[in-house]
Amino acid sequence: MAAPKDPIKYQEWIEKLSGREPPNKNVQVGHCLNCGKEFHFPLSRKGLRKYCSTECLLDAHRVIVRCKNCGEEFLAPKSRAGRVAFCSGKCYGSHREQHPEQYPPPPLRGRSIEVECGYCDITFRVCSARRNTVRFCSKKCHGKYVRSHPELYGGSNHWNWKGGRTGEIRLLRQSEEYKEWRDAVFRRDNWTCQNPECGYKGHKIVAHHIKNFEEYPEFRYDVDNGQTLCRACHKKLHYNIGEETRFEKGQVPWNKLPILWERETKDEGRILEKVQAKQGT
Repeated sequence: MAAPKDPIKYQEWIEKLSGREPPNKNVQVGHCLNCGKEFHFPLSRKGLRKYCSTECLLDAHRVIVRCKNCGEEFLAPKSRAGRVAFCSGKCYGSHREQHPEQYPPPPLRGRSIEVECGYCDITFRVCSARRNTVRFCSKKCHGKYVRSHPELYGGSNHWNWKGGRTGEIRLLRQSEEYKEWRDAVFRRDNWTCQNPECGYKGHKIVAHHIKNFEEYPEFRYDVDNGQTLCRACHKKLHYNIGEETRFEKGQVPWNKLPILWERETKDEGRILEKVQAKQGT
């Protein structure tokens, strides 16, 4: 009887033959190197089958290791038994935070010098080639220093300053007073679109001015002049939003398509009438 080729039927066939004499010359008797159990395997796999099952194969090549951080036991390959000390990357990161003295920074190449951080006054070492460019020990300290000194990094002192090209209306919409007004409108309306046919609630919302922002400057920051709308409903009120950017290449806003479609339909009807008149139909 030949061994079946299907993996499931082959496993069932092996279990039936376990503990029995080989039924024919094509079946070999072996002993598992892990549990010592006797098993049968095809003669064609002689020298390849050393374990009775996949579980024994994995157990023979894995060892139990105790995590250095949480103390739980886990299985690790034998080849990495002396190098694996943590059960997960989370435990490794937690151990590094608790014991930073065990993880010193890598050695610097070439000569190094000590530099004092411009924000937290901590002394750290850098390569001598960077002595004139490094001022902070980390990006976090650099960001805090920039936010605490806006007169040095804002306005005309900013590296990307282009002569004050931003318009007045845009500057007003980016001010802190405008952001406070917008948040107050959202909070009053519970972050929900006030269109009764919509009722959308989520993050895709805008604060709409009932009286225009540019034409009525005295009502710009009046909460009663604000209304929460979703982006779709807001575009229905201001169909010209994005015409200077998205529609500059000849594209047409979606709310103007029906008008163009009616116009094209009328033109087709006139052409058809002229053709029928020429044909005398």
